[in-house]
Amino acid sequence: MKEFYLRLLALLKKKFRFEYYWLKYLPYVNFKIDVVPESKSVLLICHEMTKTGAPVLLLHIAKHLAKNGWDVHVITKLSGPLIPEFSVFSRVYVVKHPNAFKSRLEFLAEQGVEHAIVNSVASGDWTPFIKQAGMEIVTLVHEMANVIDVLGLIPNAEIISRNSDFLVFPSNYVRESFESVTKIQCESRIITQGLYLKPDVYPDKAFAKSRLRDKFKLRKNTTIIINVATGNYRKGFDIFIEMAAKEQGKEFIWVGDYDARLYNSATENYPAEKLSNLRLPGYLDSKEELFELYAGSDVLALTSREEPFGSIVLEAFSSGLPVAGFSGAGGFQDIVKTSETGWLAAEFTPDSMLMAINSLVDDEDLYLEISENARSVSERFDFSFYVKSIFDLYERT
Repeated sequence: MKEFYLRLLALLKKKFRFEYYWLKYLPYVNFKIDVVPESKSVLLICHEMTKTGAPVLLLHIAKHLAKNGWDVHVITKLSGPLIPEFSVFSRVYVVKHPNAFKSRLEFLAEQGVEHAIVNSVASGDWTPFIKQAGMEIVTLVHEMANVIDVLGLIPNAEIISRNSDFLVFPSNYVRESFESVTKIQCESRIITQGLYLKPDVYPDKAFAKSRLRDKFKLRKNTTIIINVATGNYRKGFDIFIEMAAKEQGKEFIWVGDYDARLYNSATENYPAEKLSNLRLPGYLDSKEELFELYAGSDVLALTSREEPFGSIVLEAFSSGLPVAGFSGAGGFQDIVKTSETGWLAAEFTPDSMLMAINSLVDDEDLYLEISENARSVSERFDFSFYVKSIFDLYERT
């Protein structure tokens, strides 16, 4: 019944051009189901419902828990396009005011919810209320020090450090970055994120490459460079564009939404013909399309200036796609190793990244070895184990 209601609402939205604000009423209209006392219940806290790294990770945590018998509740400060997907696996509450948040916490506590996962430093200012409700708190830290500082989240970092039972970091690199802005005042663990997105069948590389060339009208026998992210400054969208302008002999595809102002700024010095090798298809509609992209490409250019870990690294690795990234940019360096699973560029410049890419593709034997190593590494990152490792922490509090 719940899935039918969601499909009906989606149809109404398409027909009447509703926006997502109406979705905040869903939990109070048709999705209000009493919690079964014997069920395992958990609260997930998300700062927003955008199609970006942290919310998407939390979506897959919710999906995994629901499929394993958990009663999942999600509170988000902001609405957004992920709400319909979350609503399939959980009850979603859009709560913007602290008083409404405290009221919702009291209700959930009365229903027996004892565990809370706070997703990101951005949600940290509400951890005192969760603690007052008597719930055990595990906070997942995704942000690097520079992002925490620029977004004015240092007070939030201090709050989650004082009020969480555990802080979980995806890598030691991220933990050290967090410690550069505030002292860790609770227990902490490094739990590397698992691979949550896999195709039913991995595509054949030659077939996938042929499909990509037809779909995006790419030239034959050219190297295909991709990135999969929201195109902004932190993700190095401007660097990717400049690489395309400098390297006319390669094809470049950026998958995901992007900042139009950054695009205009990055392209203003290049004539249109200089960027004829750049494709910006937006988000792909399905995981099958995404993994066809991974399989048919030659290198994932992780142009991020900061990247805590990166789900796309594991997704690329699982398809045997080597990754080029910037040395010193983040926790992904735990698995992206020069001449082993990818290549690290020494400087934060388009030229340095292009040199790393060429180092990968110019030696066919080395490329095949790196591709196989990357695929092998991805097999170590089981998502079920990742979620279990988080919940094992509650037993230690």
